[in-house]
Amino acid sequence: MLGIAAVLLGLNHERQERIEAREQLKLRRNFLRDSSDPFNIGDDVFKKMYRMYPRVTLLFIQMIENFLPVHELAVDPRLQVLAVLRFLAEGSYQKGAGNDLQHPMSQPTFSKYLYVVITAINRLRNRYIRFPVTHEDRENIQANFDHRLGFPGVIRAINCTLIKIFTPSDHEEAYVDRKNNHSLNAQMICDMNYRILSVRICSGSTKDRYVWRHSVNPNYMYHIRENVQEEPYYLIGCTHGQCMYKETRTNRNVAIKWHTYQATLVKSNATHASCL
Repeated sequence: MLGIAAVLLGLNHERQERIEAREQLKLRRNFLRDSSDPFNIGDDVFKKMYRMYPRVTLLFIQMIENFLPVHELAVDPRLQVLAVLRFLAEGSYQKGAGNDLQHPMSQPTFSKYLYVVITAINRLRNRYIRFPVTHEDRENIQANFDHRLGFPGVIRAINCTLIKIFTPSDHEEAYVDRKNNHSLNAQMICDMNYRILSVRICSGSTKDRYVWRHSVNPNYMYHIRENVQEEPYYLIGCTHGQCMYKETRTNRNVAIKWHTYQATLVKSNATHASCL
């Protein structure tokens, strides 16, 4: 009996020590967060960490802060956003992003703010992710393509990419892509200044052509072609080395220029889309 009592007493002591250690860790995190100001680390270092300059980040926080939780126990909204931006910029694990000294927090806390901040960002999508609706907008975009790459009449560039995900519990087979991974097939359209004009996401097994045909984009292009009295506009896109969309001019020079354009995007610092 004395042996059992000693074991139970030891277990209780270990449990108490773990509780005290967690409390001490929580206090240290709170102290570090309260004394942390990532905006003072320098513009270049800040941009490497968050893929945005500080002034752009502050404007971005102002745009979504009304959608973030604010109460006496909540993490400062600025640190909520910065922790999520750090996670998105680095593609790390939630625990690693939460352990960053600039905005330390536990993994469950970070997971909560990850959902909150991403939801707040998505509230802005209809304001900023949209097609050019006026003749002036379309002319400015096509003039930019023509001036910088020699593509007359092109108003948008399109491509699809596969984003890996964890194995889903429902309809798992629908998410198996051509590489035998579970993924989402994301179609993105942008202009010459990397401004996103459209995003459509389907399951990974979906072919690029299917994503295109079942989006609003074909109707948009057909409407301009049939009903708007303007010069013809084109959408340029590429998949597996071959131009794929009927709305794309398919002569050899255009195809070569498009491959050069893609190579330029890869060789650049490729941070423009993250800074929008």
